[in-house]
Amino acid sequence: MARLRRQQILGTVDYTAYICQAALRIPFGGAQALKEQVQRLAEAHIRGIQVRVVPERLPHAVMLHSWLLLEFPHASPVVNVEVMNGGVYLHDDDARAYLSALDALDRVALSASASRHMLQQTAEEL
Repeated sequence: MARLRRQQILGTVDYTAYICQAALRIPFGGAQALKEQVQRLAEAHIRGIQVRVVPERLPHAVMLHSWLLLEFPHASPVVNVEVMNGGVYLHDDDARAYLSALDALDRVALSASASRHMLQQTAEEL
């Protein structure tokens, strides 16, 4: 139910996903599932979701775990960090540290159009 709700609202928010290139080669769920997942990532821009690929030759410490930065017009940022049994929410100074991480990701990730091209090529190769 939560996943469906997220899918319904994602098109109405500014959402960028950063994905390490190495993850595009791990056939979790099988080869066909991987191909379908990569194709959906390549088409995410149609749903208003920007996908940026971080090249595997540029490993970055901010990619060690999944996190979601939430920014609001009239409140300080909040970060949700995924952990084994759920998530942890960080506020104030702890959350602000992730703004620097986002800047680092912006510097090393491919542009949205270059990422889309890479995703399309990867899907064709699978």
